Amino acid sequence: MNLLDCFKERPLDEKPSDPAVCPYCESKDTQDRGTTSTIVGFSGPVNPNHQWNLRTCHGCHKNFVREIKGMNVWYTPESADGRPRPILKGIPSCFETYQYTCPLCSGPVLQEHRNLQGGVATVLSSKEVDGKWVRNYTTHYHCTQCGHGGQVETDYYHG
Repeated sequence: MNLLDCFKERPLDEKPSDPAVCPYCESKDTQDRGTTSTIVGFSGPVNPNHQWNLRTCHGCHKNFVREIKGMNVWYTPESADGRPRPILKGIPSCFETYQYTCPLCSGPVLQEHRNLQGGVATVLSSKEVDGKWVRNYTTHYHCTQCGHGGQVETDYYHG
């Protein structure tokens, strides 16, 4: 199954250098409250680190997170409850678990990894077979409400 057939969300045309746009009211009047990042080293024009930019909108007074990885931008609500964060705008390009929206029933779509025997994968690993890297797991996206979805070839959106 094609990854983009599993959920409603679509990539944004927004670049990391563009100003943040509130995903709730579309205002560009937002305040930067700090950024955290993974610490993979890099050189060159594109930062491959996952960045979380906490923001507050002055228009609607809501908090949100502008996430960036490479040249991809997406928005999530500010949350620290440990559950998968729902996507407000865009598509994540990270392996972390997010909550997407079903294109058929608007229910929650979640990512799941299964081992090659079909059970829940406890380790995501690969091995070399005949000079090619082969995953020891499969990736699935499915709607918890209507069951739409299936196995996909790529773990997440790569832009």
